[in-house]
Amino acid sequence: SSQPPSLIAIVLDLTPSAWVTRQGLREKNDRVRIKKGKDVTVRSSGPTTINELAGDISSFIQAVCCLDRSNVVCVVGAAGDEVAALYPRRDSMGAACGESHVPWTADPADAAGKVKTGIAALMERSTGRTDPGDGTTAISSALSVTLCLINRFMLARGGGTAAGAMSASEGGEKEEATILSMVDRASGPGGEPGRRSNRRGQGGIRPRILVVQCTQDRTGDYNAFMNCTFACMKAGICIDGLFLPDGQKKKARSSGGADPSSSGARRPDQSSVFLEQAADRTHGIYLAPTCAAQPCGGLLTVLVTAFLSPEEVRAITNNPVQDKVDFRARCFATGESVDVAYVCNVCLSIFKDVPRDEDGEEGECPTCGAVMERVKRLKKDKANGIMEEVGES
Repeated sequence: SSQPPSLIAIVLDLTPSAWVTRQGLREKNDRVRIKKGKDVTVRSSGPTTINELAGDISSFIQAVCCLDRSNVVCVVGAAGDEVAALYPRRDSMGAACGESHVPWTADPADAAGKVKTGIAALMERSTGRTDPGDGTTAISSALSVTLCLINRFMLARGGGTAAGAMSASEGGEKEEATILSMVDRASGPGGEPGRRSNRRGQGGIRPRILVVQCTQDRTGDYNAFMNCTFACMKAGICIDGLFLPDGQKKKARSSGGADPSSSGARRPDQSSVFLEQAADRTHGIYLAPTCAAQPCGGLLTVLVTAFLSPEEVRAITNNPVQDKVDFRARCFATGESVDVAYVCNVCLSIFKDVPRDEDGEEGECPTCGAVMERVKRLKKDKANGIMEEVGES
């Protein structure tokens, strides 16, 4: 092939509680269809189950390997607060990255088996924990691990060694051979063409990320998630987002008791604002197929038709586009989208209202513990006997 091989990094949301809920909804919907005399093995109302996800992801990996035998796939799973590399496994990671002299070729059948085994092991460990968590997933942590894996692949294939194997005495160009420096050296003003062409020449591989998410965004991870997005923007790595809504009919209520659907807002558990923003900023594709489009091979069809093609092919094909992207920030406490908010001057956490302590007094930032600047000034003025209110910051 005249084009460098692709590195497809897949991030899977494997939080057990979410998939148990989806399994129950699937069985309920199938029972309704069976009562109507319909065959649920050929067509179902969904949503997709974890077994179908594992099978469809395995088939997608095989399709990626069929495009080019040099293509590389790595899979990272996130279940609650735990993140793990599912494929390649630890014993073969060095050979897969090209750090060792041991010949290694991706075997689609072997990859499928190890991904399924890794999914089962990760979900079993997460289920066995005493703390069930809040039902969300550390997608930002999974993205961070994925970027580290991409960095490892690009260093090994571009410079012949991994970042961890570099000695401090080498210095100079070796010390600067990180993924961002390799990508950014040849980029000009505005940078996107230069970055991508430099990535192909320096790293010898074209990385992109596919995030498959089924749980609500974790609002407290917004800063971390967007930092990963900015890193991908800098490196010319596109983030594709696939959100799997469960199709529940319940209405989400805001803190004020109003129904978000009445104002056109989307329910946060049926979409991912984080993924929408990341895909838009990195020129990726974001999709949220309905429940009926997920089961019985439907999810695999979405994966192959929308996310299989590399960036060069996408430039000449008719790809799904986002008509509207919500770029409003999310309150770290309530998860609501806000137009005007209070921002911590230390960690940049965003809050709809000023954080308060147990006594109802304006207090510290719940994220980092720092006293917000506006609160500092109010307390200082009160101590000096000045009772007039200071402007908000």
